[in-house]
Amino acid sequence: MIIGVDVDEVLAALHDPWDLWLREKYGVTPDWSDWHIDKTTGLGGKVFSFITPEIYTDGTVMAYPEAYTALAMLRDAGHTIWYTTSCIRGTEEAKLDWLKGYGLWDNDDEYKPGRDKNLPELDLLIDDRFANCVAVDCPAILITREWNEKHPFYPRAGCVLEAAERVVHPDRFYFTG
Repeated sequence: MIIGVDVDEVLAALHDPWDLWLREKYGVTPDWSDWHIDKTTGLGGKVFSFITPEIYTDGTVMAYPEAYTALAMLRDAGHTIWYTTSCIRGTEEAKLDWLKGYGLWDNDDEYKPGRDKNLPELDLLIDDRFANCVAVDCPAILITREWNEKHPFYPRAGCVLEAAERVVHPDRFYFTG
């Protein structure tokens, strides 16, 4: 199978440093209960000024520890990884460098930056954004995060490792979607 794997908040811990930055810079606690944190009072569009290529290359954004095991598990089972990631503010190359720098990249992987994740070749998408999971023509696993908890969607996983386990060992899960 070709499996699309999102980067931010699936493999990369983006929101903790982003949250800290917003508190320090603007004195505002962002409302993460919705994907559109720019609607948080006092933030607006300036919320996205945190997203720069540098946060991926200077150690600000780190990999979730379980990302390594999850990707290895998927590859060992014969699956192909396509990194399907939305990129803003010139982060395309920095995210690819991040994947390579953190040792998540394998030479057989593909990098598919862009907002549209409905790629016809995908057999499965693993993402944390509800809208992405419902917009694709293939099955998807939604990584549960605060901003998608109110949306009914299954299957879900608590992290990318659980998602990989669902793919590799579907018989171990009651709801296999």
